[in-house]
Amino acid sequence: MNYIPFGEKSISICVKLYQTTATEDPVVQEQILHDIVKALRTPLAMKYKCLSSSTWKLAISSLISVLHTGLKVARAKPQHFASLWDDLADTLDKFLFPASVCTIEDRGLEEIVLDETIDCQVIELLRDEVLPHAHEMPHQFIMQIVVLLNKGSIHSASDTNICYESDWKLREIFAKTCFETLLQFSLLEDHANANNNRLNANLLAAGAAGAGGKDFAGRLAVTALLHRFQEVLKRFNDDERQSGKCPLPR
Repeated sequence: MNYIPFGEKSISICVKLYQTTATEDPVVQEQILHDIVKALRTPLAMKYKCLSSSTWKLAISSLISVLHTGLKVARAKPQHFASLWDDLADTLDKFLFPASVCTIEDRGLEEIVLDETIDCQVIELLRDEVLPHAHEMPHQFIMQIVVLLNKGSIHSASDTNICYESDWKLREIFAKTCFETLLQFSLLEDHANANNNRLNANLLAAGAAGAGGKDFAGRLAVTALLHRFQEVLKRFNDDERQSGKCPLPR
């Protein structure tokens, strides 16, 4: 018997039920949103290893739906959601940068285009539901999101599985979305510390300092952007030396 349709139907029902009851006290107190995130993490982390591609696609659309509803509740009642943030950041990271890979030969160009569009929708969720409310969320979670965006903004340049120019261009769309969102983070506060360019050390230092509000998110993003610029310049110089007399691709 094939349990995939049964499992997918269960996910759909769960999402609809949560969206209807998300603000109810028992749902909040029992941390149902956290349970949903943990349940969806397995198919999201597997991604291309799922027996059916419809499973991970349903899982990510379900996660986006429950987060659109649940993040508002989490901001209103933060005392009940302290354990959510690390698992949420880890789930997003595992989905956007999965261990499994997919090539044009496996799925075809159109399918890969759709997959990249889904990845971009996740980043847009962060832009719309996290960015404007960074001051209401744990600093550690904001640090993890900035690291994720920075990772995404340079991911295409370091992807060892790229074999075709079209692959590179597709991943560039995702990288561009990450970079633009990171740039929005940096504009949350005009006064940002622009003297640091070591990403991880500075993120930890910023968290330890206990900086608050949008200024905190802005400084993190500026630090990540500086790290990004440094990487781009370094790779450009390396590529230019290796290209000889051939012009670098645009």
